[in-house]
Amino acid sequence: MDSGGIPTVIMMDATNKLALDNENIANVRYNDNRQEVASGLMVNTVNTVGGPVPILVAPGNPIGSYTSDLTTSPQAAFTTGTARDVYLLDESTMDFVWLGSEMPTVLEIPVGVNGALTKLFIVFQMIGLAVRIPTYNAKIRAGIA
Repeated sequence: MDSGGIPTVIMMDATNKLALDNENIANVRYNDNRQEVASGLMVNTVNTVGGPVPILVAPGNPIGSYTSDLTTSPQAAFTTGTARDVYLLDESTMDFVWLGSEMPTVLEIPVGVNGALTKLFIVFQMIGLAVRIPTYNAKIRAGIA
């Protein structure tokens, strides 16, 4: 927020969400900090200066983890370990851009190309994420094991 952005969502993996829930379980009397982000999809929120920010959990392992060397970090208790990231995003600064058609293109592969009499279709689209103001978004190293 010091850079000018207003965070609209926190993205994390299930491991970090579980660690966050376990850390805050002693402070929660009842779960009233929920927000509907899509029809019927209720998620927890974190209160910030800019208002409540929803926490979205990415299913599977799209964020992943990595081994990090923290010897130069202020976290002197950790030297190396497995790190996971949490993303604090301002969605108003992000767009999906496409090359060619904005809709998927269906490529029909001729019969017999794969050595069998089957009809193959490939759904193809060239899209990417464009972040217009990167300083409005933050990556936070959250999980160290």
